Amino acid sequence: MVAALEIREMAGLLGRAPSTVSRELRGNSCPHDYGRYDADLAHHRGRERAGRPRRSKLSTDLELKAAERRPKPSPTAP
Repeated sequence: MVAALEIREMAGLLGRAPSTVSRELRGNSCPHDYGRYDADLAHHRGRERAGRPRRSKLSTDLELKAAERRPKPSPTAP
């Protein structure tokens, strides 16, 4: 059995504003989903709504890419 929480309770547990939780639930709960929120389905719908693939920072920022490829010092080195 799943306990129903108020939006303010959920927001407090998640460390988010109640308006953020409300907007997420309202935007990603459809009547044909029986009023339930499904995080995986919401994520999928959000990616579809984005309309474009987002390029990663490593693919667009050459300086960041170079820094990532540099050898890292060993944590056991003196």
